[in-house]
Amino acid sequence: MFVYPSAFNQCVLYCNKNSKENYNLLYFESTFDSIYIQLNFKQQIYDNGGSIFYCDYVLAKDGGFPFLVVNEIIKLCGHDSNVGKNTTGTKETPNKIQFIHKIIYDTQYIDIHDPLNEYRLKSPILFHVNDIHEVFTNILPNYYGLVHGVEFVDDSSTFEFYSSTNSTSTYFNNQIESFILRKTTFPDVYEIFTNGIHKIQGNNIAYIQNLQVSQILNTLFKNKHSIKLKCQFCSERKKWKPIVT
Repeated sequence: MFVYPSAFNQCVLYCNKNSKENYNLLYFESTFDSIYIQLNFKQQIYDNGGSIFYCDYVLAKDGGFPFLVVNEIIKLCGHDSNVGKNTTGTKETPNKIQFIHKIIYDTQYIDIHDPLNEYRLKSPILFHVNDIHEVFTNILPNYYGLVHGVEFVDDSSTFEFYSSTNSTSTYFNNQIESFILRKTTFPDVYEIFTNGIHKIQGNNIAYIQNLQVSQILNTLFKNKHSIKLKCQFCSERKKWKPIVT
């Protein structure tokens, strides 16, 4: 048994070509609504008939761009995938998630750090049923998006606890590190990078504790898009808070 937090806003992401221009069509299965989204996929994703992803649409609690949590890859670069929900593939669940994680963080397919992206891609994180207490006490309260439920996946294969690079298990309370903070289009929402290119592991949105910190950061970011600051990890929030005093 595995636990996987889900928003249950199920949708299908179609990546095709339209009049020689790349576009992504997000089709909501529950409401039959279709919208166009902006993601900086590389040309390869559109080749040989395009790609299709089965996703959860997740609104961000941090006020930043929404998330698409990729649950299945139905078609990749025109080829049916053996991890797609409409195929007879036999890949075990942990291998599916690792495969999806590899694809959506592969720079040959998408530039995940492009500031023009209006959505953020993630792969689901699986937890063993023995970690259900951890899921409900720490993971869900800090999970990106409005979570409406938890999905339990039955899989009899040998399973070692799998966590994506978004794990915060390597951080310790009050740990201090120097990071690059970058402004977003939303007030008091700053993304954290290790070197200006790679986002930190775990929750990469800075924890702004109070109005004073907000005002100091507004001053520091005046006429700047990014700055280098020391940050302290807060275990209670599972976030890094800038040290500005």
